[in-house]
Amino acid sequence: MDQPSQHSMASLIGAEQKADLLYVDPRQQLGVLDEFYPDGAATLDRCLPVHEAMAPNAVGLFHVRLRDLAVVQGELLPRCGFGLWRRMLPLEHRPPAQLPRTRVLLVAVRGQPDLALPPIGDWTFPPPGTDPMAIAERLFPAANRRLQIFADANRPGWISLSPAETWIDPPTLR
Repeated sequence: MDQPSQHSMASLIGAEQKADLLYVDPRQQLGVLDEFYPDGAATLDRCLPVHEAMAPNAVGLFHVRLRDLAVVQGELLPRCGFGLWRRMLPLEHRPPAQLPRTRVLLVAVRGQPDLALPPIGDWTFPPPGTDPMAIAERLFPAANRRLQIFADANRPGWISLSPAETWIDPPTLR
């Protein structure tokens, strides 16, 4: 990360103000999320309680590839406090043979946040190189507290947690 974070997941969970916008790019964490743990889901529930840092009315944007939908839906969304994703916004166009590698933003909603989603059918592919976090900011302009987990770098206006700061406890095969 560019600068050390002033936060950790534990400190955010204890804070009074909760995040109302979450951005996640889990590509480096998918193997950990998809691991078989002896105590099952309890391991990830204990180690990744992001949902406790989220406001009752919040939006989650998950930058993923189509091939990773099952892991994201089954393991990551519940730990972040979201049920099923509401919309899928493709970030690129690929030929059918490469469809599993297509990058998308999954939009998940908790409660009744103020969200500026384009009407179904009005979404167009953003220009190549468009920053997915900038898209997140446009879709949810009213966000007061923005949280990025598994972050590679700090982003102005966001609380950016590195992978080590995101996990409460690294999951192990105990």
